[in-house]
Amino acid sequence: MSRRNWINLFSNSQAIELSSDLERGYEAALLIQSLELEYYGDRQIRPELKLSVPRSVQATILRRFKTALAICRNTAATLSKQRGQLDSQELRQLQLIESVVSRYGSRRSSSSPSISRSPDALPRSLLGVFDSIRLQLDPSTEDSVVAGYRRRRDSTLISLRVLLLLVLVPLLVQQIAGTYLISPAVNQFSPELPFLSYPKPQLEEKAAEKLRLYKQELEFDAFLKGVQPLDDGALRDKLTEKATELKHDADEESLKAIKNVFADLAGLIAFAVVCFLSRDELRVLRGFVDEAVYGLSDSAKAFAIILFTDIFVGYHSPEGWQVLLEGIAEHFGLPSSQSFVNLFIATFPVVLATIFKYWIFRYLNRVSPSSVATLKGMNGSRLTPPPQWSPPVAGQTSRLILVSGPTRSGKSRWAEHLLKHHPVVTYIATAAARPDDRDWQKRLEAHRQRRPDHWSVSECGAELVSMINGLDPGQSVLIDALGGFVAHHLDLTAQEWDHLCEQLIASIRASHCTFVLVIEETGWGVVPPTRIGGLFRDRLGTLAQALDPVADAAWLVLQGRALDLHALGQVVP
Repeated sequence: MSRRNWINLFSNSQAIELSSDLERGYEAALLIQSLELEYYGDRQIRPELKLSVPRSVQATILRRFKTALAICRNTAATLSKQRGQLDSQELRQLQLIESVVSRYGSRRSSSSPSISRSPDALPRSLLGVFDSIRLQLDPSTEDSVVAGYRRRRDSTLISLRVLLLLVLVPLLVQQIAGTYLISPAVNQFSPELPFLSYPKPQLEEKAAEKLRLYKQELEFDAFLKGVQPLDDGALRDKLTEKATELKHDADEESLKAIKNVFADLAGLIAFAVVCFLSRDELRVLRGFVDEAVYGLSDSAKAFAIILFTDIFVGYHSPEGWQVLLEGIAEHFGLPSSQSFVNLFIATFPVVLATIFKYWIFRYLNRVSPSSVATLKGMNGSRLTPPPQWSPPVAGQTSRLILVSGPTRSGKSRWAEHLLKHHPVVTYIATAAARPDDRDWQKRLEAHRQRRPDHWSVSECGAELVSMINGLDPGQSVLIDALGGFVAHHLDLTAQEWDHLCEQLIASIRASHCTFVLVIEETGWGVVPPTRIGGLFRDRLGTLAQALDPVADAAWLVLQGRALDLHALGQVVP
């Protein structure tokens, strides 16, 4: 039975095609995310925005983005009807693809993304309940579930088969070729081909050392038995016989090293051939491994990561690397250079650790942020106390610190605490004075009592951007709070609001000051009953997300406790 017929025995051609499409779409979605993070400050890609890169580079970026977005759209359209056949890991990959497609919307609106959007007519959670009920009552749901089970079964069988082929075929080829082909050929042609019988200096040195020890053993044996030592002629005959034996052993070891090289090369070629012939199956194997790894619990993943790093880049890893390198050198008949071993140990584990940290930052943070938090806890890392930021000097770039939290959480007190040691502080109040509101006046008085006397206070009203542009360099600024700025501009259209938000972010980045910006968390309660309330909530939340990529620190204050979001949280993909 041929290879393809054997695979078709499990009816897996559809499983391979589905996994291949999903893999291409997932890689395209990750590419779009990497372009957003690297060139657009973790915001949407905007073709009309000019980047600080050459035009040719920007054209390449946009071309890659359009190609990847088209792949994501095709994948989402193809796999949306086969969602029931996907496992948990594949569902997470499809959700990432769908999030990218929905973020850029249709082709007509993908070139002009908006920082705000109109509130939905119904909560999305309620729409999700209706959609779940509809799927459960769909007559085709049972067929989809059965097809999904069969596809996962076929994928498991394919993965195990390919894994066995990748391990067994190279080993069998290495052993069979080395025993029945390479060894007889090397033995036959070694006397005629110089490079096969080329003497190895390290083997000759080892043979000379053994000959010297043999001479000492003869002398020592004669002393123990109380007999006369061998005369020069007899000693020379003994040493000549031993030298001939050692030379034969050295030649055998040299030929064995040559045989190992050719046998390992044959095994490597066999491995490459298996990989080339099983390209589609390897995609299935990759999905199987991803599901097995990411399906582990957070503690299990953290344990595996710590075990791997401690073995290969930990405190005792140099001893293990040295034993491994010496074994490889002996296998290929190479001299074991201590200088090379030290250089390898000093560089390769560092490179390996860097690659591993990059993998955690690039992939594990996105697919399993809770595992990263568990890893930090199991590694013994603890949160450091909040830093005391010193005020910047003239010419220094600006710094932004976000402090968010619900009502009566202590966010304003924490923001004031962060700047209590700064000599020059400007307090900017964004809310209206409201002199007729007694409760509001009591809250304002409590704020005044907490603030140091040397702080200057300004009320910006609706002109927060203009006030930031007029600040003197080198001072610290506390803006309390972002909700007042949003409330002043609820009458703006979506395009006008987006333009104002871009002006605010640009003014903060261009200023040479330290900013502490207080943000109200309003989206944790019930859905606002009015349209204006929903618009305020949405604009405040989207503006807070737009400010986070340019912030140096972000704090969430709850129940009188401040949490460092940049240390604890992960960027949402």
